[in-house]
Amino acid sequence: MNRMRGAAGGLAILAVTVGGVAAVAFALAEVITPVASLAEPTHTPEPTFDLAMAPEAIGGSLEISGDRSGTMTLDTAIGIGGRFELQEDGSVAIRDADVPMELRGAAGHIRFDSGSREVIHIAYDGLSIFLDSGECAISHGAVDEATGLMAALVECPDIADVRGQGVVSVVGVVALPAEALLGRGELPPTGGTVEIDGTTITFDEADIFLDGEPVEETGLIQWEIVAADRSAGLHLEYDPEADRLFLGGAFSEEAYAQLEEPCPIAAEEIGRINDYTRVMRLRIDCTDAVVAGGTGSVTGTIVADVIQGYTDTIAEP
Repeated sequence: MNRMRGAAGGLAILAVTVGGVAAVAFALAEVITPVASLAEPTHTPEPTFDLAMAPEAIGGSLEISGDRSGTMTLDTAIGIGGRFELQEDGSVAIRDADVPMELRGAAGHIRFDSGSREVIHIAYDGLSIFLDSGECAISHGAVDEATGLMAALVECPDIADVRGQGVVSVVGVVALPAEALLGRGELPPTGGTVEIDGTTITFDEADIFLDGEPVEETGLIQWEIVAADRSAGLHLEYDPEADRLFLGGAFSEEAYAQLEEPCPIAAEEIGRINDYTRVMRLRIDCTDAVVAGGTGSVTGTIVADVIQGYTDTIAEP
């Protein structure tokens, strides 16, 4: 599993929402500073959760009560930020879509299902709590337009450790990319079918990454959409100057098609998941493909997430 740290400059916690932080700071000051020099102590307000305040960094803080009590600070994000991650050698890795998203800290973690976006596991102070659907409520809040981060209130009342070690309630605010909390919304899932001269191949999902380096000889960026079992695929080429996709070839276990000239693909934008991910409907209608025995066709429709500009977001300081 590829890991992705949160926003640059350190992952700030939503301290404005956590009254407990003020209580800890006051207690430390009482130990370090003589009592006579302190101002009259004031009541520490209960934590407030202002979902109208847009977060500036990934992170969060959860208040635990019940058989365990305390504040769980979350400052590390894992599996957050989309399917594509830039590696140290400059290559691009694709994260497994089924890998859960997680916020963790020194005291534990909270884990979200990458599909439903529901809380599926909480670990804290020796407790391991697996959650069923609906046990935790998530209320969406404000979104920072500059960072795409969203505030969300998480409420998990009376949840039990899997080994019977205790029952706690968890409430707090987290900050995650909006798409990590909302998912695709009403946008259709990716995938589709293509026929190679009458042979149907199915793609359960489709991602196209356009931040790669163009091939020197052609000036085109190359990418492949491949079936989950890698038994079939489409070879795509992208012209960055014309902003257009082309089909270069297609293959399956039963058929293979090669285009002597790249075949233009009709692309329609359905919507956006974030600033760098467009959901596109691709219509393929290529009739001059070279197949076994002569000339054939490659036709079909695929919905794909087209990622462009993602590398720029990773490279920002």
